[in-house]
Amino acid sequence: MAENATTKKVDIGSGKKISGWITCDANPRAKVDVISSLPPVPDVFKDTDVFRLIHVLEHFYRWDAVTLLGQFHDFLTPGGQLVLELPNLNSAIDALSGKSGQSKRRWGMWVLYGDPSHKNPLYGHRWGWTPETLTAELEAAGFRRIIRERPKFHVPDRDFRLVAFKDK
Repeated sequence: MAENATTKKVDIGSGKKISGWITCDANPRAKVDVISSLPPVPDVFKDTDVFRLIHVLEHFYRWDAVTLLGQFHDFLTPGGQLVLELPNLNSAIDALSGKSGQSKRRWGMWVLYGDPSHKNPLYGHRWGWTPETLTAELEAAGFRRIIRERPKFHVPDRDFRLVAFKDK
């Protein structure tokens, strides 16, 4: 998708304003455009070209995450993108089973439970995903073209990135 000045891009969960993006977060203290606990996806996000959730989907129970994937698909314009980055449950399994070095053990716990340093329930994880399990749910939500890319945020060796496209 070629972006231009009229491309509607929504970032969910960053907790801050981002130039060129409409931002949304559940935290009432976040400095964003829209405060909303999802689901449902607010109607203001209908006809969006790009939804981006960076380390967000794991904070939802599986049933809510699956609902959201369907709503994002419905709200995307034809050819629109859903960009997801999140911790890879396979990384946690490797780290906790001793397949990774001792320094990565913390990763395993954070993938499973979230970062405890914030002492905030909003940072807790409610479900673990792998590229395969999330791809299956994206397909069930109606996405037909799903590309796995190298993560661009957080910890690339621990995380994964999927870009799902709505059919034109």
